[in-house]
Formats: sequence, structure tokens, C-alpha cells
Amino acid sequence: MKKKFDFLSNNFNNLAAYLTLILDPYYKVQIVPNNIGIEMAKNTFLTKFNNYQVLLESEKSNKEISILTVREKRKSLGIMERILQKKKKSNSLLFHDEVEKYLAVSIESQDVNPYEWWKDYKMQYLILAK
Repeated sequence: MKKKFDFLSNNFNNLAAYLTLILDPYYKVQIVPNNIGIEMAKNTFLTKFNNYQVLLESEKSNKEISILTVREKRKSLGIMERILQKKKKSNSLLFHDEVEKYLAVSIESQDVNPYEWWKDYKMQYLILAK
């Protein structure tokens, strides 16, 4: 029994396990143990968020490239491309703030279903909800 407890304790007491709890609107960072630290957990969470954001942007970019290829056959976009690039840069900053806003919001009550909560807030937290 002790071996099993030690195994579970060691595997649960890692940063990756706490990232899933941070996404639960009831727990967020209040469950992170002192030996890991809230700042370390937040930084790891932000790093994972940024990696996921890059992945989503590359998928979106691939779709846009195929659309642009069709458009380029018709005519060069020029100014439209510049407008889209500026919008992408400003959206990137907004996504970074998404993590800060989520962590700043007070925790929910225990009877809140995390799945339902994320469904309700998916427009407010576009990347985190995915």
C-alpha cells in the first residue's frame, strides 16, 4: 500500500498535474503546493499556453495561406495583408492577457461544473477554452 501511495504522491506532485487543476475554475492556483510555488506554476501555465497559441496560429496560418493562394491568383492584396498582419499582432497581446484575466477572476463555487463553466466563458477565454 505504501508503494502505491508513494507512486501516486510522487506522480501527482509535479507541475504538469497542477496545470489541469489551474484550468478548473474552482481550484485555479489555490491547490499548488508550497514546494512548487504559485509563480512557478503560473509561469509554466503561461509557457504551455503560449505553445498552444503558436500551434493554433500555425494551423490558422496554414488555412489562410490556402485562402490567400486563391486570392493571389485573382489579384495582389497589398494593403489588406498589412491590415491583417497588424490585427494578428494585436490579437497576440490580447491572448497573453487572457491568462492574467483568468487567474485574476475569483474562484467559482464547488458545485460549478468545469465543463459547463468553460462552455459559458469560451468567448472570453478563446485559447484557454480550447
